[in-house]
Amino acid sequence: MVPRNKFYCQCLLVRSAEEGRIENMVSWIPSDIAKEGNLVRLKESGKDLEWSEGWTVAEVRGKIKGELAEAFSDLWKHQRKMSDI
Repeated sequence: MVPRNKFYCQCLLVRSAEEGRIENMVSWIPSDIAKEGNLVRLKESGKDLEWSEGWTVAEVRGKIKGELAEAFSDLWKHQRKMSDI
């Protein structure tokens, strides 16, 4: 559960992968760690909530309250169930 009184920023995250490839993803992370150049780790929902290491904040975008971040997360879960992805 996301704390509702906390702010989250949408960030572009990057990390090095196999054979010199670069992986990237967009994620909402707490505003206190959403600083360009910060190294973060994420829980990956598709892998039994395992921690994914080595992500660097490349770009910080919009900022929202925790309750909206939670609502966006819930919408994404609903869309996944409905689309069979």
